[in-house]
Parts: sequence; C-alpha cells; structure tokens
Amino acid sequence: DEASREYGLQLTAFADLARFDGVVLAVAHDEFRAAGWPAIQAHLRETGGVVFDVKGILPRADIPENIKLVRL
Repeated sequence: DEASREYGLQLTAFADLARFDGVVLAVAHDEFRAAGWPAIQAHLRETGGVVFDVKGILPRADIPENIKLVRL
C-alpha cells in the first residue's frame, strides 16, 4: 500500500487499535464520520480521554460524559 511504499510505515486497521488516552481526528474520512462517537469511544480508555477533532466531524451534542472534545 502507499504508506508502506512511500514512507516505510505499516498501518494498523482501525478495528485493531488498542485503547488510548486521546485520539486525534485530523482527516474527515467517511469511515470516521459514519462510525461516530461509539467507534471513537471504543478506542479510549474506560475512564475516557480527550478527542482532538481537527475537522469538526463529530457532533458536539452527542459527546459522551467522560470525553473532553477539543476543536482547532
């Protein structure tokens, strides 16, 4: 794939990611927009975390309680 050829990177499928303290959404891919908060929350620690939504694709009205949303 392109990331491997151009940059020598191996990408991990979204579904295979671990849980993190924070997530940065820097590109408005249709996959992230369609999956919404439930998919993002599934990759944050049980205690919540911070989401940097650079493109503003996640609805503010639906932010889960334990997540802090930051938009640039």
